[in-house]
Amino acid sequence: NCTVSDEKTVIVRTMPKAVITKDEIKQCAKGTFDIEANEPPADQKGEWSFVGADLGAKITSPNSFKTTVTGVPNGSTVQLKWTVTNINLSAC
Repeated sequence: NCTVSDEKTVIVRTMPKAVITKDEIKQCAKGTFDIEANEPPADQKGEWSFVGADLGAKITSPNSFKTTVTGVPNGSTVQLKWTVTNINLSAC
């Protein structure tokens, strides 16, 4: 009687999900604002970035789901993007 066996480990990763809590932030004569998105699970990371020109604005903590944006010029608009990526496999 001959028996052969093999084992494999299967790891199921969570799918990234990016959700910004407010669609639009409007304010007058104040170039600093707080922005928040969903907190990624432990096997994922998030990153804030500008879509288009940053107009000199800065994201204080680009890898934190809660951060502050500073330096937006009066009368200007900046657009931000929250990207969530699986740490173990970027294209899940």
